[in-house]
Amino acid sequence: MRARAWTCSRTRRTRPRLTATGSGCSSGASERPPRCGPHNSRRVRPSEAMAMKVQYETGAKTIIKKEVEKKGWTSILIQGGGRKSTPGVVHTVGLTATYGSPEILVAGMDLKAGERVLDALVADIRAEGAPSVGEKLTGYLPASAGDLVLLDMADDQARIWMPVADWYNGGQFSGLQAIWPDTRGRYPWDEGFDPGPDSSQPLLTPRAH
Repeated sequence: MRARAWTCSRTRRTRPRLTATGSGCSSGASERPPRCGPHNSRRVRPSEAMAMKVQYETGAKTIIKKEVEKKGWTSILIQGGGRKSTPGVVHTVGLTATYGSPEILVAGMDLKAGERVLDALVADIRAEGAPSVGEKLTGYLPASAGDLVLLDMADDQARIWMPVADWYNGGQFSGLQAIWPDTRGRYPWDEGFDPGPDSSQPLLTPRAH
């Protein structure tokens, strides 16, 4: 996969959104995950442990299916618990069915920034095929932010942290975590890694570093 030049002016795709907060939705406890109908937000709030299964009503499932059928994929934004308790995540849906690629997740990053990272990664998957795993990838983050690294996710972690991809693929998929460095270029497996005061980045890969 070639290096890309970062830009903040990428054309936004118009996508339906879901929400687990506000009008029309209720959020349950960890054993009763939120149920959501179609709304103008794709944000859902997981339980504190992220051990949840998002149960979308028929209308929301239809929106997601139609979007993947039309555009090949979509992204799901899951709000975190705040102050490092549970990081927010952004993950793809549709890469496995459309491109034969693992689904991709970004954890702990600002959700909109994470969505831009996924936009750029999927653009290259469309053009060049499966992404490079285990290598530092230049150009997906602002120049001052360092390089991205894609690593295989543990299967159980992929199902937990990418609940909509799990539902869409019937549990038959694999995941990649797009891992970003801290301001000093350190990754989660490096001593002293510090994602910042208001974020966290769990390492969801089975590999040791």
